[in-house]
Amino acid sequence: RFRLIPTFGQDTIRRFAKDVSELSKLGARDYEDILQCCLPVLQGLLPEPHNSVVLNMVFTLSHWHALAKLRMHTDSTLEEMDKTTTKLGEEVRKFDRVTCSQYETHKLDREQAAQQRRKACKQRTTHPTNLSTGPSRKKKKSFNYKTLKYHALGDYVPTIRRMGSILGYSTQMVSPIIMHSLL
Repeated sequence: RFRLIPTFGQDTIRRFAKDVSELSKLGARDYEDILQCCLPVLQGLLPEPHNSVVLNMVFTLSHWHALAKLRMHTDSTLEEMDKTTTKLGEEVRKFDRVTCSQYETHKLDREQAAQQRRKACKQRTTHPTNLSTGPSRKKKKSFNYKTLKYHALGDYVPTIRRMGSILGYSTQMVSPIIMHSLL
């Protein structure tokens, strides 16, 4: 369904690949494009009440993302972002409680294959004579919002108040060698 979405502008929304769920090595702009275009794609895919739960959560996430990307914040935009962060937390918990509990999800084929390769490599290094490469069934994978990534959402507004817009800095680790050459 993503392929049906037309491109927009020269560099705004680019054409999507055939299977968005199989994409790997996505950049931030790819995630932004997916987030901006996923409401019409997701609409009607699931029966009610799950359809409404997913659409409300994605809309709230899009709203939060738009507020977070502002280059300049005011007290009112930060207040709105704080309210939206709270609402996003509520929507994510509702998604977990109402929708995720009703669906059994499994790892993608490429995730399963990568896990088997890592396991085989580890077995070769620890027990070279005891190799088992038998077929394994697909592993269940469930949604988990109890991670640092979700927990840190509540820190955005206080951080923006202290340090300014999140566009002006990065949390990316910098190599000491690169840092030394910059000084």
